[in-house]
Amino acid sequence: MNFPIFLAFFICLVSAQQLIDLKTFRGKNVRNSINAHAPYDVFVSATSDDAEILAQIHLITQDKQNQTFLQLKNRKPFLTTSQIQPFPVQTTAYVTTNLTDEQVKNLTGMIFICTTNQQQINNFHVIDVDKPQTLYLPNENQTVLFLNSNMDSSPVQYSTISSWNQSSNSSIYFYKGIPTDLPEKDNTFIFSNPVSPTRATDHTIEFFSNVQKFSLGLGAFYIKYYGSLSFNIAPEYYDVNGTSTNSTTTTGFYMKPKSQKDRNVTIQIAQNSKDVGGVTGSNTVGTLPKNGKVTFGVRSADLEAKNPMNPSDEIQDWTTNFIGNQIFINSENGTDGEFFVQYYMRANQKMNVLILLAFSICLISAQQLIDLKTFRGENFKNFISAHAPYDVFVSATSDDAEVLAQIHLVTQDKQNQTFQQLKNRKPFLTTGQILPFPVQTTAYVTTNLTDQQVKSLTGMIFISTTNQQQMSPSPMDDTIAFFSNVQKFSLGLGAFYIKHFGDLSFNIAPEYYDANGSSTNSITTTGFYMKTKNQKDRNVTIFVAENTEHIYGDTGINIVGNFPQNGEVTFEVRNVGGKIKMDWNPKDELQDFATSEIANLIFINSENGTDGEFFVQYYMRGFQRKHILSTFASTDAPVETTTKGAGILNLVISILALVLCLEVSCD
Repeated sequence: MNFPIFLAFFICLVSAQQLIDLKTFRGKNVRNSINAHAPYDVFVSATSDDAEILAQIHLITQDKQNQTFLQLKNRKPFLTTSQIQPFPVQTTAYVTTNLTDEQVKNLTGMIFICTTNQQQINNFHVIDVDKPQTLYLPNENQTVLFLNSNMDSSPVQYSTISSWNQSSNSSIYFYKGIPTDLPEKDNTFIFSNPVSPTRATDHTIEFFSNVQKFSLGLGAFYIKYYGSLSFNIAPEYYDVNGTSTNSTTTTGFYMKPKSQKDRNVTIQIAQNSKDVGGVTGSNTVGTLPKNGKVTFGVRSADLEAKNPMNPSDEIQDWTTNFIGNQIFINSENGTDGEFFVQYYMRANQKMNVLILLAFSICLISAQQLIDLKTFRGENFKNFISAHAPYDVFVSATSDDAEVLAQIHLVTQDKQNQTFQQLKNRKPFLTTGQILPFPVQTTAYVTTNLTDQQVKSLTGMIFISTTNQQQMSPSPMDDTIAFFSNVQKFSLGLGAFYIKHFGDLSFNIAPEYYDANGSSTNSITTTGFYMKTKNQKDRNVTIFVAENTEHIYGDTGINIVGNFPQNGEVTFEVRNVGGKIKMDWNPKDELQDFATSEIANLIFINSENGTDGEFFVQYYMRGFQRKHILSTFASTDAPVETTTKGAGILNLVISILALVLCLEVSCD
């Protein structure tokens, strides 16, 4: 029978919460102390561990309470659910057992420690996913933790959720792991209803009354909800691959746990002849290796849109104005990672509107940079997924003119431009400035080339909204330092951009300049060096113009990039008296460093950085004569410093605003 569950209102606001695997304890009567500040509550989930074994493991408190783990596991007073009743501990406590260490290592259960906070009350509850059960969650604001120690399913520790019933004025969020004292970081939930894309769109915060059956392969996860809802949960695995949705307006979920191999997952979309238009989207969160990739997409018989990404611990969302007959999810190089995808689709009523779709694009704030090699050949219509009006620019320096002449951009208002024509829209004799080709309607790219011929293309097409064309930069603050002398430098980027205010000029050429071994032509100057992805680590030395007048001043850098976790970039300022250095793992926001010294040379190198990239702007500024020798350390040992602030310059050049955007990349 199904009865509404009675959720006991015990006080349990997590402050120093711990989830401990039983196999980590020691046997042979060792006292394994519980490292928590009393009072606290204890919960045990040990579905697959033998009862006789659990009866030999004891929790003993200083005030002489003694509970076996079998007793703790069975603290489930309700017949229809496996809600665990907390065991309160008011003093210090320890776990002990006469089992051998080898027997303990074979345990599969877990113990959850929840610190009680008497100052605050939170409706917190723990459910053991040890059997199929129906949860009727009352119309309240609550947090529910689910523990799954079931090792008898294949794969293990899977929880399947089905028969979803939720009122439209309620909300629910699923999170991986256990709750903590701190508020959850924004956009880190793995599933929600209403669905909450991170980007503002016309379907932001969308409630779905229909939720597809799904599984979570997690030993611990929790929900935060407000309002009433119910669902079934069972300790079993449900494979969504090959299934079909029961509606064209619905949401569902798929996850790949760590150590599971990459696979291709397809879900058929319910057919409804009355629903011909709509939106398909996804929220993706997770952690994959640097070279890992997750792709979510939707396809029909002749159209396809997809979004490849490397997921992070914050949601990345994607949508397309299209409902096909199949969605697909796959990953590459992801065996060591995990990811969570919430997909959704919302069908509109029948409309006499042609829904157009882009093939293999990446959306970046309505601006898109698309590699030509990602299009399909053989007269396939690769629709441009952008809201008209927009402008088109083509760069294809190394592609053959005869090949480009066979690729066409065709608009709904019957304009037809070959990519050779688009490439050559350069009306100025002395520069390569590209004249935009305006598109006022929907459009697609098509070619009679084979797919193999298209894959060998090296050019790119940039889609820019007309809003971007009308934007202009603002003048910079006049308090920042200006350098009239800028060293020659190179950028190894397929795309970069500048924002400027006022007059300036420079030469630019499609060639490489190696800064290593070069010398500055002044001691008041700024320059730049970058390491591209897949370039091996190297040592770069730049000599500073000879300082014959003992001028003193500042030397420093701004650094930004994206590096492996164990990667490191080192910047050193060297002189005859010694050296000062600073190490970083570059991030996507500037990190700066400065020292009050002008040296003989600067030195830049990296370690474990082949898969990463970084960008360094160095600078030095000389002041008046000073008859004091260098303040460098006199020993050979490097002087490490993390000092910031004094003398650190916010640079007007900032590598031409160093807003390089690092590179708009599309897979």
